[in-house]
Amino acid sequence: MPILISTTQQGSLDFGARSRWSGGALLALVGVALVTGCGKKAPELAPVQGAVSMKDQPVTEMVINFRPQGDTAGSGGLGALDAQGKFTATDVRGGAGLHPGAYKVYFYPAPASGGAPDDPAAVVAPPSTSKLPKIYLDMRRTPLVADIPPSGGVVDIQIADKPEDSTVVVHGAE
Repeated sequence: MPILISTTQQGSLDFGARSRWSGGALLALVGVALVTGCGKKAPELAPVQGAVSMKDQPVTEMVINFRPQGDTAGSGGLGALDAQGKFTATDVRGGAGLHPGAYKVYFYPAPASGGAPDDPAAVVAPPSTSKLPKIYLDMRRTPLVADIPPSGGVVDIQIADKPEDSTVVVHGAE
């Protein structure tokens, strides 16, 4: 069967009705592929909580950050340290927990409170009372690494003045 090729009034090529139908089917297939996605699905989030201390005192007024390493799924997570130095990790997309895998762990000061809600400086201004050594505030230099199992767990972090003396212990959930 011959294919009809002509030009439209706008000067573009017209390959006929059969080709338009084929193009529509191809577009529909691409749409289905985009909606359903390709490749394997990311693993489920695992519940993660824990505590951070330094010199046997809870670390407070900080946010703990989990930056994925290697082939760990997701974009990381964080948790606010409370008055006892405890936290519950939240995925950066808002889900409860973290994807299983390895994470670099670092901190930044919790947003300041008491400022005007529309004052950006009130939200991002770090408190000047951080007693953590600066290496733990740097996502590239931090020596802290946590390996989160698929079942999640409790992450206990003891921060020392010397990075080599700091510990991260992950107790798997049962």
